[in-house]
Amino acid sequence: MTRFLLALTVAVGTSAFAGQIQIGGSNGLTASYIGTGAGSFSEMAYNPTSGGGLWSGSTITNITAQTGGTLASNKVPNGNGGGATLTDPNSNIVFNLINDGTSLAPLNDWSGGGSTAMVIPIGVLDVSQAWTMLDNRWGPNNTNSTEVEFDFGTSATGGITESVIYQLTTGGQIASATACTAKGTGATANCTTFGTSAATTTGLSVTESGAVNSSATGTVDADEIFSGSYSGGINPYLGTSGTVQLYDQGFDFTTLSNYSTLGLSGLYLVDTKITDENFAAATNAGASRTDLSAITVLSLATPEPSTVLLMLTGLGALGFRLRRKIS
Repeated sequence: MTRFLLALTVAVGTSAFAGQIQIGGSNGLTASYIGTGAGSFSEMAYNPTSGGGLWSGSTITNITAQTGGTLASNKVPNGNGGGATLTDPNSNIVFNLINDGTSLAPLNDWSGGGSTAMVIPIGVLDVSQAWTMLDNRWGPNNTNSTEVEFDFGTSATGGITESVIYQLTTGGQIASATACTAKGTGATANCTTFGTSAATTTGLSVTESGAVNSSATGTVDADEIFSGSYSGGINPYLGTSGTVQLYDQGFDFTTLSNYSTLGLSGLYLVDTKITDENFAAATNAGASRTDLSAITVLSLATPEPSTVLLMLTGLGALGFRLRRKIS
Protein backbone atom coordinates (compact mmCIF):
# COMPACT_ATOMS: atom_id res chain seq x y z
CA MET A 1 0.00 0.00 0.00
CA THR A 2 2.78 2.44 0.96
CA ARG A 3 4.70 1.53 -2.19
CA PHE A 4 1.61 2.15 -4.32
CA LEU A 5 0.95 5.57 -2.80
CA LEU A 6 4.61 6.58 -3.24
CA ALA A 7 4.49 5.62 -6.93
CA LEU A 8 1.22 7.50 -7.34
CA THR A 9 2.70 10.62 -5.73
CA VAL A 10 5.68 10.57 -8.11
CA ALA A 11 3.46 10.02 -11.15
CA VAL A 12 1.06 12.82 -10.29
CA GLY A 13 3.92 15.17 -9.43
CA THR A 14 5.64 14.53 -12.79
CA SER A 15 2.43 15.19 -14.68
CA ALA A 16 1.51 18.33 -12.77
CA PHE A 17 4.95 19.93 -12.80
CA ALA A 18 6.35 18.80 -16.17
CA GLY A 19 6.76 22.48 -17.10
CA GLN A 20 5.30 22.61 -20.63
CA ILE A 21 2.72 25.36 -21.05
CA GLN A 22 0.87 25.60 -24.36
CA ILE A 23 0.11 29.28 -24.93
CA GLY A 24 -3.59 29.91 -25.58
CA GLY A 25 -4.58 26.64 -23.89
CA SER A 26 -6.28 23.79 -25.73
CA ASN A 27 -7.53 26.16 -28.45
CA GLY A 28 -4.10 27.61 -29.25
CA LEU A 29 -3.45 31.13 -30.53
CA THR A 30 -7.02 32.03 -31.44
CA ALA A 31 -8.14 35.53 -32.42
CA SER A 32 -9.84 35.93 -29.04
CA TYR A 33 -6.57 35.08 -27.25
CA ILE A 34 -4.43 37.42 -29.38
CA GLY A 35 -6.96 40.24 -29.04
CA THR A 36 -5.59 43.56 -30.30
CA GLY A 37 -2.03 42.28 -30.63
CA ALA A 38 -2.21 40.94 -34.20
CA GLY A 39 -0.32 43.88 -35.71
CA SER A 40 0.24 43.27 -39.43
CA PHE A 41 -0.59 39.55 -39.09
CA SER A 42 -3.85 37.94 -40.21
CA GLU A 43 -5.34 34.50 -39.52
CA MET A 44 -5.29 32.20 -42.54
CA ALA A 45 -5.78 28.59 -43.57
CA TYR A 46 -2.85 26.32 -44.39
CA ASN A 47 -4.41 24.88 -47.52
CA PRO A 48 -7.26 26.98 -48.96
CA THR A 49 -8.38 26.35 -52.53
CA SER A 50 -7.48 29.93 -53.44
CA GLY A 51 -6.18 33.16 -51.90
CA GLY A 52 -3.68 33.49 -49.07
CA GLY A 53 -2.28 30.49 -47.24
CA LEU A 54 0.96 28.56 -46.86
CA TRP A 55 -0.08 25.94 -49.41
CA SER A 56 -2.85 27.68 -51.37
CA GLY A 57 -4.33 25.63 -54.17
CA SER A 58 -1.96 22.67 -53.66
CA THR A 59 -2.93 19.01 -53.66
CA ILE A 60 -1.21 17.45 -50.63
CA THR A 61 -0.57 13.72 -50.13
CA ASN A 62 1.83 11.31 -48.37
CA ILE A 63 1.56 13.22 -45.12
CA THR A 64 3.85 12.43 -42.21
CA ALA A 65 2.83 14.26 -39.04
CA GLN A 66 5.09 13.94 -36.03
CA THR A 67 2.04 14.01 -33.83
CA GLY A 68 0.87 13.15 -30.36
CA GLY A 69 -1.87 11.04 -31.88
CA THR A 70 -4.56 13.67 -32.41
CA LEU A 71 -4.16 14.01 -36.18
CA ALA A 72 -5.55 11.38 -38.51
CA SER A 73 -3.49 9.93 -41.35
CA ASN A 74 -3.37 12.01 -44.54
CA LYS A 75 -4.71 15.16 -42.87
CA VAL A 76 -3.22 18.64 -43.07
CA PRO A 77 -2.80 19.93 -39.46
CA ASN A 78 -6.12 21.34 -38.31
CA GLY A 79 -6.99 22.48 -34.80
CA ASN A 80 -10.69 22.96 -35.49
CA GLY A 81 -12.71 21.48 -32.65
CA GLY A 82 -9.93 22.08 -30.11
CA GLY A 83 -7.35 19.79 -28.53
CA ALA A 84 -5.39 18.93 -31.70
CA THR A 85 -1.61 18.83 -31.26
CA LEU A 86 1.68 18.41 -33.07
CA THR A 87 4.70 17.03 -31.20
CA ASP A 88 8.38 17.65 -31.87
CA PRO A 89 9.85 14.12 -32.15
CA ASN A 90 13.25 15.21 -30.82
CA SER A 91 12.35 17.45 -27.88
CA ASN A 92 8.85 16.05 -27.13
CA ILE A 93 7.53 19.61 -27.07
CA VAL A 94 3.76 19.61 -27.68
CA PHE A 95 2.06 22.40 -29.64
CA ASN A 96 -1.68 23.10 -29.47
CA LEU A 97 -3.08 23.97 -32.90
CA ILE A 98 -5.38 26.94 -33.48
CA ASN A 99 -9.09 26.24 -33.10
CA ASP A 100 -10.67 29.04 -35.15
CA GLY A 101 -12.90 29.18 -38.18
CA THR A 102 -15.26 26.31 -39.07
CA SER A 103 -14.85 22.62 -39.91
CA LEU A 104 -15.18 23.48 -43.60
CA ALA A 105 -13.02 26.61 -43.44
CA PRO A 106 -10.55 26.28 -40.53
CA LEU A 107 -8.01 28.97 -39.70
CA ASN A 108 -4.60 27.51 -38.91
CA ASP A 109 -1.94 30.19 -38.53
CA TRP A 110 -1.09 33.90 -38.41
CA SER A 111 0.52 35.24 -41.58
CA GLY A 112 2.60 38.40 -41.76
CA GLY A 113 1.29 41.25 -43.88
CA GLY A 114 3.62 44.13 -43.07
CA SER A 115 6.26 45.39 -40.67
CA THR A 116 4.12 45.84 -37.52
CA ALA A 117 4.97 43.23 -34.88
CA MET A 118 2.48 40.69 -33.60
CA VAL A 119 2.38 40.67 -29.79
CA ILE A 120 1.50 37.37 -28.12
CA PRO A 121 0.76 37.57 -24.37
CA ILE A 122 2.59 34.89 -22.35
CA GLY A 123 2.55 35.80 -18.62
CA VAL A 124 4.59 32.83 -17.31
CA LEU A 125 7.15 32.97 -14.49
CA ASP A 126 10.74 31.67 -14.80
CA VAL A 127 10.64 30.56 -18.42
CA SER A 128 13.79 28.64 -19.37
CA GLN A 129 12.80 27.80 -22.96
CA ALA A 130 10.31 29.10 -25.50
CA TRP A 131 9.29 27.10 -28.58
CA THR A 132 7.62 28.57 -31.63
CA MET A 133 6.09 27.02 -34.75
CA LEU A 134 7.34 29.56 -37.29
CA ASP A 135 7.56 29.05 -41.04
CA ASN A 136 7.96 31.21 -44.10
CA ARG A 137 5.70 31.46 -47.12
CA TRP A 138 8.13 31.57 -50.06
CA GLY A 139 11.22 32.95 -48.28
CA PRO A 140 14.44 33.69 -50.20
CA ASN A 141 17.40 31.69 -48.96
CA ASN A 142 19.88 33.29 -46.52
CA THR A 143 17.76 36.36 -45.77
CA ASN A 144 16.92 37.74 -42.33
CA SER A 145 13.19 37.08 -42.48
CA THR A 146 11.90 37.08 -38.91
CA GLU A 147 12.65 38.88 -35.65
CA VAL A 148 11.57 37.16 -32.44
CA GLU A 149 11.63 39.25 -29.26
CA PHE A 150 11.05 37.92 -25.75
CA ASP A 151 10.12 40.54 -23.15
CA PHE A 152 10.73 39.75 -19.47
CA GLY A 153 9.21 41.73 -16.60
CA THR A 154 8.29 41.87 -12.94
CA SER A 155 4.65 40.90 -13.44
CA ALA A 156 2.69 38.64 -15.79
CA THR A 157 1.41 41.62 -17.75
CA GLY A 158 4.14 44.24 -17.60
CA GLY A 159 7.02 45.89 -15.81
CA ILE A 160 9.36 44.86 -18.63
CA THR A 161 13.01 45.08 -17.59
CA GLU A 162 14.77 42.96 -20.22
CA SER A 163 14.26 42.00 -23.87
CA VAL A 164 16.07 39.21 -25.71
CA ILE A 165 15.93 39.49 -29.51
CA TYR A 166 16.76 36.83 -32.11
CA GLN A 167 17.09 37.36 -35.86
CA LEU A 168 16.07 34.25 -37.80
CA THR A 169 17.36 33.51 -41.27
CA THR A 170 15.40 31.62 -43.90
CA GLY A 171 17.33 28.45 -44.63
CA GLY A 172 18.96 28.81 -41.19
CA GLN A 173 16.60 28.66 -38.20
CA ILE A 174 13.37 29.03 -40.20
CA ALA A 175 12.37 27.47 -43.51
CA SER A 176 9.99 27.95 -46.38
CA ALA A 177 6.89 25.83 -45.76
CA THR A 178 7.09 24.68 -49.39
CA ALA A 179 10.17 22.87 -50.68
CA CYS A 180 9.81 23.18 -54.44
CA THR A 181 11.74 20.44 -56.23
CA ALA A 182 10.33 20.16 -59.76
CA LYS A 183 8.93 22.62 -62.28
CA GLY A 184 6.05 21.73 -64.54
CA THR A 185 4.85 23.36 -67.74
CA GLY A 186 4.36 27.08 -67.22
CA ALA A 187 5.89 27.09 -63.74
CA THR A 188 6.99 30.51 -62.47
CA ALA A 189 9.08 29.42 -59.46
CA ASN A 190 12.83 29.08 -59.40
CA CYS A 191 13.07 26.05 -57.13
CA THR A 192 16.60 26.89 -55.98
CA THR A 193 15.70 30.36 -54.67
CA PHE A 194 13.95 29.43 -51.43
CA GLY A 195 15.30 28.53 -48.00
CA THR A 196 13.76 25.08 -47.78
CA SER A 197 15.38 23.63 -44.66
CA ALA A 198 16.35 24.66 -41.14
CA ALA A 199 18.72 23.25 -38.54
CA THR A 200 19.88 23.81 -34.98
CA THR A 201 22.17 26.84 -34.75
CA THR A 202 24.68 27.40 -31.96
CA GLY A 203 26.50 30.66 -31.37
CA LEU A 204 23.72 32.72 -32.94
CA SER A 205 24.08 36.45 -32.27
CA VAL A 206 21.43 37.77 -29.86
CA THR A 207 20.61 41.37 -28.94
CA GLU A 208 19.60 42.30 -25.39
CA SER A 209 18.10 45.56 -24.19
CA GLY A 210 16.97 46.74 -20.79
CA ALA A 211 18.76 46.37 -17.47
CA VAL A 212 21.48 44.57 -19.42
CA ASN A 213 22.31 46.25 -22.74
CA SER A 214 24.63 43.95 -24.63
CA SER A 215 25.15 41.41 -27.36
CA ALA A 216 25.31 37.71 -26.62
CA THR A 217 25.22 34.36 -28.37
CA GLY A 218 22.69 31.59 -27.96
CA THR A 219 21.26 28.40 -29.42
CA VAL A 220 18.13 27.93 -31.53
CA ASP A 221 16.98 24.34 -32.03
CA ALA A 222 15.08 23.83 -35.33
CA ASP A 223 13.19 20.59 -36.05
CA GLU A 224 10.78 19.45 -38.75
CA ILE A 225 7.48 18.31 -37.21
CA PHE A 226 5.25 17.86 -40.27
CA SER A 227 5.76 17.00 -43.93
CA GLY A 228 3.90 15.87 -47.01
CA SER A 229 4.07 15.87 -50.80
CA TYR A 230 2.35 18.47 -52.97
CA SER A 231 1.59 19.29 -56.56
CA GLY A 232 0.11 22.41 -58.13
CA GLY A 233 -0.51 25.55 -56.12
CA ILE A 234 -0.72 29.24 -56.93
CA ASN A 235 2.13 31.61 -57.83
CA PRO A 236 5.02 31.32 -57.34
CA TYR A 237 4.46 27.54 -57.12
CA LEU A 238 2.06 27.21 -60.06
CA GLY A 239 2.98 24.06 -61.99
CA THR A 240 5.50 22.81 -59.44
CA SER A 241 5.74 19.83 -57.10
CA GLY A 242 7.73 18.99 -54.01
CA THR A 243 7.30 18.87 -50.24
CA VAL A 244 5.24 20.85 -47.73
CA GLN A 245 6.66 21.10 -44.22
CA LEU A 246 6.36 22.75 -40.83
CA TYR A 247 9.29 23.47 -38.49
CA ASP A 248 9.58 24.58 -34.89
CA GLN A 249 12.26 26.63 -33.13
CA GLY A 250 13.45 26.18 -29.55
CA PHE A 251 14.97 29.19 -27.80
CA ASP A 252 16.87 28.00 -24.72
CA PHE A 253 17.61 31.08 -22.63
CA THR A 254 19.94 29.11 -20.35
CA THR A 255 22.35 28.74 -23.31
CA LEU A 256 22.80 32.52 -23.63
CA SER A 257 26.48 33.33 -23.19
CA ASN A 258 25.68 35.82 -20.41
CA TYR A 259 22.72 33.98 -18.85
CA SER A 260 24.20 34.04 -15.36
CA THR A 261 24.34 37.86 -15.35
CA LEU A 262 21.19 38.53 -17.35
CA GLY A 263 18.91 38.19 -14.34
CA LEU A 264 15.96 36.39 -15.95
CA SER A 265 15.37 34.19 -12.90
CA GLY A 266 12.36 35.44 -10.95
CA LEU A 267 10.99 37.37 -13.94
CA TYR A 268 7.92 36.67 -16.04
CA LEU A 269 8.03 36.18 -19.79
CA VAL A 270 5.46 38.90 -20.39
CA ASP A 271 5.06 38.56 -24.15
CA THR A 272 6.63 37.46 -27.41
CA LYS A 273 6.82 39.79 -30.41
CA ILE A 274 7.07 38.45 -33.97
CA THR A 275 8.10 40.82 -36.77
CA ASP A 276 8.07 39.92 -40.48
CA GLU A 277 11.31 41.64 -41.53
CA ASN A 278 11.37 40.72 -45.20
CA PHE A 279 7.68 41.05 -46.02
CA ALA A 280 6.78 41.31 -49.69
CA ALA A 281 3.22 41.37 -50.97
CA ALA A 282 4.10 40.02 -54.39
CA THR A 283 3.98 36.27 -55.04
CA ASN A 284 7.34 35.88 -56.72
CA ALA A 285 10.69 34.30 -56.05
CA GLY A 286 11.80 37.26 -53.94
CA ALA A 287 8.70 37.38 -51.76
CA SER A 288 8.58 36.49 -48.08
CA ARG A 289 5.98 36.20 -45.34
CA THR A 290 6.38 34.87 -41.80
CA ASP A 291 3.71 32.49 -40.46
CA LEU A 292 3.14 31.60 -36.78
CA SER A 293 1.13 28.51 -35.78
CA ALA A 294 1.78 27.94 -32.06
CA ILE A 295 3.95 28.70 -29.00
CA THR A 296 4.88 26.48 -26.04
CA VAL A 297 7.08 27.53 -23.11
CA LEU A 298 8.92 25.63 -20.38
CA SER A 299 8.83 27.04 -16.88
CA LEU A 300 11.15 26.36 -13.94
CA ALA A 301 8.79 28.07 -11.50
CA THR A 302 8.02 26.34 -8.20
CA PRO A 303 4.28 25.69 -7.84
CA GLU A 304 2.33 27.96 -5.50
CA PRO A 305 1.98 26.52 -1.96
CA SER A 306 -1.79 26.38 -2.41
CA THR A 307 -1.33 24.21 -5.52
CA VAL A 308 0.93 21.79 -3.65
CA LEU A 309 -1.48 21.66 -0.69
CA LEU A 310 -4.43 20.97 -2.99
CA MET A 311 -2.61 18.08 -4.67
CA LEU A 312 -1.44 16.56 -1.40
CA THR A 313 -4.95 16.86 0.04
CA GLY A 314 -6.29 14.99 -2.97
CA LEU A 315 -3.67 12.26 -2.61
CA GLY A 316 -4.45 11.96 1.09
CA ALA A 317 -8.14 11.52 0.39
CA LEU A 318 -7.38 8.90 -2.26
CA GLY A 319 -5.09 7.03 0.13
CA PHE A 320 -7.76 7.07 2.83
CA ARG A 321 -10.32 5.58 0.44
CA LEU A 322 -7.88 2.89 -0.72
CA ARG A 323 -7.02 2.00 2.89
CA ARG A 324 -10.72 1.62 3.75
CA LYS A 325 -11.29 -0.49 0.64
CA ILE A 326 -8.38 -2.82 1.45
CA SER A 327 -9.37 -3.20 5.09
